[in-house]
Amino acid sequence: MGAPPPRPQEADGALLGHARPLVSRAGGSKVLAIHRIVGGRNNRAYRVDTSERPFFLKAYHSDPDDPRPRLQTELAFLRFARDCGIRCVPEPLASDEAHGIVLYSFVEGRRLEAAEIGREHLEQAARLIEDLNQDRGAAAQALPIASEACFAFATHLKMVGERVQRVDAIDGHEETARAARALVSKHLRPKWQEISRRVHKLASDAGLLDAGDLPTSERCVSPSDFGFHNAIAEPSGRLVFHDFEYAGWDDPAKMVCDFVCQPDIPVPTALADLARESLLSPLRPTAELRQRVDLLRPVYQVKWACICLNEFLPAAGRRRRFAASLGDAEKAAQLAKARQLLDAAAAS
Repeated sequence: MGAPPPRPQEADGALLGHARPLVSRAGGSKVLAIHRIVGGRNNRAYRVDTSERPFFLKAYHSDPDDPRPRLQTELAFLRFARDCGIRCVPEPLASDEAHGIVLYSFVEGRRLEAAEIGREHLEQAARLIEDLNQDRGAAAQALPIASEACFAFATHLKMVGERVQRVDAIDGHEETARAARALVSKHLRPKWQEISRRVHKLASDAGLLDAGDLPTSERCVSPSDFGFHNAIAEPSGRLVFHDFEYAGWDDPAKMVCDFVCQPDIPVPTALADLARESLLSPLRPTAELRQRVDLLRPVYQVKWACICLNEFLPAAGRRRRFAASLGDAEKAAQLAKARQLLDAAAAS
């Protein structure tokens, strides 16, 4: 795993003590320095320089209000992917679950810019989905259900509806918090009511609400939170995808909608249809799957608007403070993204 050049910020002594045995287990020798990499929103990331090569150290945030086993989920997914011969993901080298840290291979590269995303990047993303779903044997079946997995159409609506309810808890007196509450009351909630009613009716008319749970054979191994915001471009042009803390079995429609709706490094509008087809093609999509994707796209635009507004909720705020990424500028940027997503959802 890697990131932009690290901001020179030394790690504390306790972390250094925990990191040394991991480096030793990974075949390294003397640790020369550990520098904090600033940029992630949920966890702490470090570059570990050794006599031989650099490593990537990830410290996972833990919160009693969100007990999802992010470290264990990501490790299981990456081990499965690497065992499948997939090399466009980081290699986990050593872990210390007691202290919530994992040592990974370091990826030299940079984040993509939205304006440079092209067909070749979509092809690489689609290849990862294809490779993850080639082997559906015992190892694949042992993977967990993805976070917020949805196997019935109504579950998608329920999950996003619950996210809409959660942002009612936005508190605070600063200007951005007041603006966020106004966005929720004047735009998000009314638009969600309109969209959910419309999608519910269309799904009902199409028989999707009576279809029951998606058969196991029609589910997919999903990276979850999949998109170019979680990719590093190596100098060669190869993308290395990362951050699989929510990965597992899911509805392919959710995987596709998340991919095309995530706002951090969005798929260009002109390539949205190609992105959908690129990701669906390896999964041999049915007409019903394509229909689910089309109906759910505005639903997931609302979901991502809610995720942007998580910046103003207590649990997400604690994760951001842990990762040292929460500030007024970041909150204002997330608020602007939420507005854009709601406008796009209303136009869908």
